[in-house]
Amino acid sequence: MNFLLNIEDVSTTNIYFSNAKHNMIMDGNFTKLIYSTEYCTTNGLCIDLGLVPTEIHKMNSYYNDIRSNNKYIMYFDMNLENRTMIQQMMKIEQDVLTYYMEYCGITLKRADYILKTQLMNQNVKFYSHVRNVSHDNSFRGDGEDTVNAGNFYLKISGIWENETNLGITYKVVEYC
Repeated sequence: MNFLLNIEDVSTTNIYFSNAKHNMIMDGNFTKLIYSTEYCTTNGLCIDLGLVPTEIHKMNSYYNDIRSNNKYIMYFDMNLENRTMIQQMMKIEQDVLTYYMEYCGITLKRADYILKTQLMNQNVKFYSHVRNVSHDNSFRGDGEDTVNAGNFYLKISGIWENETNLGITYKVVEYC
């Protein structure tokens, strides 16, 4: 179960890191992020997103199996509502990486703001176990039917790092 936080309630003072472990996917390390308040402790940081998409499309995959059935891409405009949420998400990414670098005494590595890059391109990939893939796998928001686009959260799982760079590991998930 994931506890979703409002983006305004996220504080780096509640972030803790486990010991770094060797990353099997890439040559480097992975450090799990733990978010803890006086009321609960969670693996990772889950933030409720208020992005309003303009289009959603099912991602095509080389693999036509269960691994590709729940992957989508959401496109959105930089309207006032989305812009505020995007700025807050970019600040959280920056704050988490700055806090991690200070916590670990890292000065010579460069932070890769991968979430920021995706958001500035006005699209984000997401996973969904909610969306009915047997129907039309696209959505075009034109006002009122944007409500049917779903609800989304951002989960920051931890920090990856290699010899020269580091960044957050995250995913966006659709929920009911």
